[in-house]
Amino acid sequence: MKALPLLLLIFVLGSCNKPNDKKATTPCLETAFLQTNISEPLQSVFFLNGKDGFVSGYHGGIYKTQDSARTWTPLNSTV
Repeated sequence: MKALPLLLLIFVLGSCNKPNDKKATTPCLETAFLQTNISEPLQSVFFLNGKDGFVSGYHGGIYKTQDSARTWTPLNSTV
């Protein structure tokens, strides 16, 4: 009689594991450090694609790039 609960427990635990056909992959991130004409610390970075992006600074500055972050143009901010 004691073997029945143990057998039931083994069955339940064994049935919860499903085979996984997907292989785990490690994300590959590339880090680059760039010199910019922005003098304030940056708060947020957003890129639309590989060329066009925006950053915002802690002091309210907003900047845009259209050449993959080689140069930055300040935008008018009401902050």
